Amino acid sequence: ELDRLQEELHQRFGNVRTHDGSHFLGKQVDRRHDKYFSISSTPTTVAEMLERLDKSSIHTKDTPIPPGTSVSKIAQKRKESTPVHNEQANQIVGSILYEAITTRPDISFAASIHGQSLSKPTKFDATLYNHTLGYLKKYPQLKIQYSEQNESMRDRLFAFADASYGEGPEAKSQSGWVLMINGGPISWNSQVQRYSALSTGESEIIAAVECLKEVLFVRRLLADFNRPQTGPTVIHADAMNAINFFD
Repeated sequence: ELDRLQEELHQRFGNVRTHDGSHFLGKQVDRRHDKYFSISSTPTTVAEMLERLDKSSIHTKDTPIPPGTSVSKIAQKRKESTPVHNEQANQIVGSILYEAITTRPDISFAASIHGQSLSKPTKFDATLYNHTLGYLKKYPQLKIQYSEQNESMRDRLFAFADASYGEGPEAKSQSGWVLMINGGPISWNSQVQRYSALSTGESEIIAAVECLKEVLFVRRLLADFNRPQTGPTVIHADAMNAINFFD
């Protein structure tokens, strides 16, 4: 069954994986003995993506989005910017999103911001797309790395959650969380909260609850992989409201 699935993927997408396991779905896998493991995009993969999007000549950037950019500032700039009919927007955002959900948690916030623009992209959004692509061009091979841990920390799950409070009567906050194991992230997300929080504390609680849902799922998954968690999983947060809520 797995062979059939691999063959179908190969026919549709090309070389899905190499026989030695060094590449899988366009990602490079580096395994050194049993003490080090990393996964990343390859410079070739990013270069091919930029060429496909006709963005090979864009300038490189140091950050995924311009420094100081917030959800509220972006919303305001969108209102002031001119709408554009960008047939390529879906393809660009889809390419960025694929990188964000596979091996690039550093662009998760940017990918979330771009996804919010697809219903009505503007000239301002087009500049943000190019900024993120310029960042990927400059840093095409940043790795997620996992390493051997001591016995007390081996295969132990940790979680971190935070939120950016959305100011304004209709503004929604932004949640972000990441789950870590053996020194590297295994699951992460950045997204607009479904409801408008009435305070910073409420937005932090919402983010922690969303993180908790993922923790429960991953704990069950690890148990299926014969890596059960023997104790509680700590969710790290920086707001006393959220900490007291769970205590």
